[in-house]
Amino acid sequence: MLLITLPAVSLAQAHLNLLDPMARTADYDLTADPCGGKPAAAPMATYSAGTDIEITIDLSVQHRPSLRAFISYDSFTTQTELAMISASGNGIYKMTVPIPLQPLGSAVLRVTDGNYVSCADIMIAEPAPLVPWRWYSRAAPGAL
Repeated sequence: MLLITLPAVSLAQAHLNLLDPMARTADYDLTADPCGGKPAAAPMATYSAGTDIEITIDLSVQHRPSLRAFISYDSFTTQTELAMISASGNGIYKMTVPIPLQPLGSAVLRVTDGNYVSCADIMIAEPAPLVPWRWYSRAAPGAL
């Protein structure tokens, strides 16, 4: 009788992680809220208040039909939901997220599928100053 023994192979699968902005950790399997127990880090990106940004999420094992993005300024004592998109399978997802006008300073962006989480430490800066509107005419002088 011939017996062949093969080494055990682990087929561990990851779940989700923020790619842009860069997450606090490359760990795809964080489940504990708010950020998988990972401590805050230095902001990895700065965004102007009142703008829309595009974030990138790597979803490698889908558990729920949507991805949701939240922002918090106080370690998730309070949070605001910014956006939600449908997720229909594994892959790279882009989500447009509105950055609130207030407050400014350090914040945490959190993405979740309802089971797994990924967080990025970001900085919210003052919005760019508005340029005064001026009316210009191409008409010849005196033609108006």
